[in-house]
Amino acid sequence: MIVCVAVIGHQNNPLYLQSFTEADDALKLHHIVHCSLDVVDERVNNPKKSGPTLNETFLGMLYPTENYKVYGYLTNTKVKFLMVTTDLDVKDADVRSFFRRFHAAYVDAVSNPFHVPGKKITSKAFAERVSGTRFPSPTATPRSSLEYCRKHVDSAPYKSSDDASKVSDEELKTWEAEFVKVDQATLFDVILVSISSSSLSLLVALTTLSAYGIFQLLFSEFYC
Repeated sequence: MIVCVAVIGHQNNPLYLQSFTEADDALKLHHIVHCSLDVVDERVNNPKKSGPTLNETFLGMLYPTENYKVYGYLTNTKVKFLMVTTDLDVKDADVRSFFRRFHAAYVDAVSNPFHVPGKKITSKAFAERVSGTRFPSPTATPRSSLEYCRKHVDSAPYKSSDDASKVSDEELKTWEAEFVKVDQATLFDVILVSISSSSLSLLVALTTLSAYGIFQLLFSEFYC
């Protein structure tokens, strides 16, 4: 579970800091965030020691503690995004997805004409969006390539027709149509995962076709 998030300016000035835990733990989490800035600076100032990590915005895990893990993300303008989680087995793909959503929310917040660059973000809409990113809607079921593969195994041709677990072609088509009915961010996450595997070409085709439909709808609304 994510217990704290922060946005830090390029001069290490806090732009946004929010904890999602008891008040007694808030100070400790803020201290952890502050200490993690030293790790970010070390990686930025010592690229040889950091290796290929700095070729991308995701900095990975900055450092672990007994009860927490701290992850970082660095924008092209040197704004830092930090996240503290109690999930010690969290996957990098999930953290990347969170930071992409967090970054998108930040861009929208600072694009507000009433926002003063370099000042703290006080937008309630931004706070709600960050909270929503951290606490996804119960109706929004995460999609994964593993879920897709399991479903196709159940419809494999080597299964006999009287096998109760076998899924028919029509049932599979209906399931696939529901599978891609997710928000754009989730759909693009699935596309990225499927592209990285040579054995998921069918999933690539399914998700990119759905994305193409979204773009067609957006363009038609724009030009009409």
